Amino acid sequence: MPFIHRLLKIGSMAESMGVYVSATVVQKFLGAARIFIFMYLFGQRTEQLGLWGIGVLIFAFGPLLTLGSNHSLARYVSFYEARGQLAEFYRRIRWFVLFLAMALAAIAFAFSDEITKWVIVSRAQDAMADFETQKLLCLLALANALALALYVNMLGFMAGMRVYRLISSIEVCFVVLFTALSAVMLISSPTAIALLSAHLIAMAISIIAGSFLLHLAVSHYKEVVTSQTITDEKIIVEPKVEGDDVSSTASLAAFEPADVPQKIGKLYGRILSYGLVSNVGQLMLFGVIYLSFFLTHRQLGEDQAGIFYPWLILCQNLMLLANPVLNVVFTYVARKWEDRQRNEALDILETSFKAVAIIISTLGVLAYLSSPWWVRLLESSYRLGLPLLGGLILFFLMMLNLSFVNIVAKLREQPIYIGITAFLAGALNLILALWWMKEFEYGPEGAAWAAGVSMFVVGCLASFIYLPSCKIKLHSGTYFVLMAPVLILIAKWLPGYVLGLCWLVVLGLVLFTPLVFKASQKQIILEFVRNIFKRKKR
Repeated sequence: MPFIHRLLKIGSMAESMGVYVSATVVQKFLGAARIFIFMYLFGQRTEQLGLWGIGVLIFAFGPLLTLGSNHSLARYVSFYEARGQLAEFYRRIRWFVLFLAMALAAIAFAFSDEITKWVIVSRAQDAMADFETQKLLCLLALANALALALYVNMLGFMAGMRVYRLISSIEVCFVVLFTALSAVMLISSPTAIALLSAHLIAMAISIIAGSFLLHLAVSHYKEVVTSQTITDEKIIVEPKVEGDDVSSTASLAAFEPADVPQKIGKLYGRILSYGLVSNVGQLMLFGVIYLSFFLTHRQLGEDQAGIFYPWLILCQNLMLLANPVLNVVFTYVARKWEDRQRNEALDILETSFKAVAIIISTLGVLAYLSSPWWVRLLESSYRLGLPLLGGLILFFLMMLNLSFVNIVAKLREQPIYIGITAFLAGALNLILALWWMKEFEYGPEGAAWAAGVSMFVVGCLASFIYLPSCKIKLHSGTYFVLMAPVLILIAKWLPGYVLGLCWLVVLGLVLFTPLVFKASQKQIILEFVRNIFKRKKR
């Protein structure tokens, strides 16, 4: 098969997950290494790392510039693909996304002074950056926001097509390029401005190369799918395994042409109506992630924020290893959902989530228990952030659990529930953080635990109220997994070995009893793993 066909290959869920998860492990490893590089190159200038974090906080809201269309693309590409209208959909949507991003970015640039005053300027008496520096940082962050908006829409369309080899290649290249550029620029100028410039350059290169490859992917779509179908018929002589969906257009007859919006206005309306609601929810969740960091910056100054930020990112990199798995699962589950195979889709989703949650939770527990040793790898100024670890790990474990609820909401086209949970978590986080930081003078540690406790409370409410209201019959083991992070919360007041022993009991229940995985779900996992090894041997 030619190289371009290999790159654009639409594999089974097992193949896609193997490629995408491997690429994400590389990305997260480089991301963690990059944080260590930043800490050592900044040295005692912790305020610069805090300012970089504020820049990230601004440009991470870049998807707002397209009103969440990236979420719609990931959800609805399969809709139009199933009806044979992928190329037409791509032709219509690409210029609309570009125009929308440019128009809203222009408005954001016009209000850069206000954004600088409300987001970047700290109330701390010992603020270290002057307003002109803060304004330049804001402008660079907004430029990165525009680039990020285009980048995530490009990847969203690719994810909807399930071309995970292509996505993985682009994302790994971006991470490598940004890591190299940031190291070079920080050696010559160890400032947040230099980091934002390096990020913008790396993102611009990735967008240009990725857009060209996406165009090829759409142009060659029918050819690639046809050649893969023939290859699969000749080589893969094995029964279809539940949870190992292969790309196919066999179910197209189940849909009527009338299902597809033909008018441009109706098309854009559907994309934006779903995307805006979904994006608000997702960005509110992101805001919750950065809320405690922002409050630390706002109340305690850039230097304290600079200590908080690397701990936040280290925990995030660990927990976000789950994202590629769940993203792949969602796109394949969405296709089954569109094919009216909803019971099978939910069974795959439930099984995948529990497997991922157990693995990531185990990594989180190990990171928590071993922290007195690996903290010595950090530059001395940042070791003061060790007390933040428990609260941040709890926060991201509950974020992972909440992602299960969010996927169900997306499949049911009810993304408003994502926004509701994010709003509740953010409100509780704000109250607890200000209370614990001011009244009890816990400082950044209070902000970190406020994030963890608020997400735990809201995550439990969402799991035990929203899911039953959907009349979805879940295995009892799913609720067991959703509650497992409570052990991190309890461990704050108990010796570390107690947490270790409790988690060994949890793993024993997973492996040797049907409490967490029923027999059919264990069979899905085993067959899935066998498929991965079979394809690697080929």
